[in-house]
Amino acid sequence: MATLREITGFFRSLPGMKDDSASGAGAVIGCNDRWVFEVQPDGAGWAVAAKVWQGDARVTVAWRFGELAELEAARTTFAEVAAAESARLSIHRLKRGKRYRVLRPFTDYYGNNAEPGVVLHFRELHYLPHDGGYTAEFAERSLYFQEEVQAQLLATFDAYFVLAD
Repeated sequence: MATLREITGFFRSLPGMKDDSASGAGAVIGCNDRWVFEVQPDGAGWAVAAKVWQGDARVTVAWRFGELAELEAARTTFAEVAAAESARLSIHRLKRGKRYRVLRPFTDYYGNNAEPGVVLHFRELHYLPHDGGYTAEFAERSLYFQEEVQAQLLATFDAYFVLAD
């Protein structure tokens, strides 16, 4: 049976997968701002779950395997999941000086509305740990996102914003 170290090494070799964290007998592997794969022991083998977004719904895709060769045989599938998840825009990936277009309407934490088609020039992002939220500073205005109240918007940020440049 493959070892946890071999498995995390395999997943870290996929596009965009840089981080891992072992906890107990399992591990999670992901990119800069999200965990993508979760690995847990499963009887005589391992279970891998990937929680991916399809539109507004989070879907769990699961695999079971025992040997590293089985993982290697599915490398293309795992690489596609890794590449798609690591490429998704998130609030953490906004780049200073870039322009972003609003794709769908939303209201920020303080009641400010954003309408589709509006282009905003990003300046900087501030995290407010005591409030559990973010202030995204754009040239045109600031937008406020609170982690608990707007968890769905933050998790599907790429459904609301797209790079306009």
